[in-house]
Amino acid sequence: MEKEGKVGPFFYLEETVVSDSIRHSEADVYGVYKTWSSHDRFWTVLGKFLKQYRNVEYFLYPRGRVTYNTEKDIFYVYLNPILNTPQIVDKIVQEFNLSECDYLVDDTDVHYKFYTEEEFDDLMVEHMSDMDEY
Repeated sequence: MEKEGKVGPFFYLEETVVSDSIRHSEADVYGVYKTWSSHDRFWTVLGKFLKQYRNVEYFLYPRGRVTYNTEKDIFYVYLNPILNTPQIVDKIVQEFNLSECDYLVDDTDVHYKFYTEEEFDDLMVEHMSDMDEY
């Protein structure tokens, strides 16, 4: 029986991949991609079960997403650059059932970078000053 990979968002918390995943055959269609859920929605659910993550912004934690490209028949693992190590990628591959699937790892998408509170505040100040110029 052939393994079927999964898609969805994930966080890397306490050295564990925590995901909201679904088999790609059951996932939502988004153009040529199959995907599932959102980090924001998943974080809200996590906060209900893990009180240490309540009232804390999700973008302060390393995260990623696995999608499936239906045209190329390949999974994409988008992740924060700090997660792009052989040990962590292996955990993601296991969590999403990708060991017998073709997949590519991409750590270049700025969407998956996480920020310390100070970095985020600095980014917002910079963004707001840019807006003042218009």
